[in-house]
Amino acid sequence: MRLLTLLALSSSMLAQEAPRVASNAKSGAAKLAPSWDTQQQAGTSILSIPAPRGQIVDRNGNPLAQTRISYNLCIQFPTPLSFNDAEVRTFVERRIAAAEGILARPIPWTPEQTLKHYKNRGILPLVIALDLKHSEIEAVKKANPEGLSLQPTYQRHYPNGKLAAHVV
Repeated sequence: MRLLTLLALSSSMLAQEAPRVASNAKSGAAKLAPSWDTQQQAGTSILSIPAPRGQIVDRNGNPLAQTRISYNLCIQFPTPLSFNDAEVRTFVERRIAAAEGILARPIPWTPEQTLKHYKNRGILPLVIALDLKHSEIEAVKKANPEGLSLQPTYQRHYPNGKLAAHVV
């Protein structure tokens, strides 16, 4: 009996048409309302998450190729993405200045590259420095600057340097 009531209730809820967008008569702005249907402004993103590669050893067990964790410094834009072009430039200039102060080295960037990233992939972090040194990682963690984050990635490492790296 309960199962039939539950099925009847769920089918009647699915049959109802919930409002997708409600408009405010005073301000004229549209507000999103919850519904059973997919929102019109919904989107999908594909993110690839690289897996760590295995260790390669010689017949004596000595490593020829290893995977290590490397850290990149990134700018994380605030959400929702509502900056205009000038605000994006100002935001990035301040974050770059903070990063240069922490890392004590210049960071090359262009406003065009930044705007293109913000408009096309703004929800994703913008990488500004690759493969930080241990001292730089510690300095970033200590400073904990707003809008900057460390992004771990996998990096291939060859303990013997260039020796047979092209074979492995």
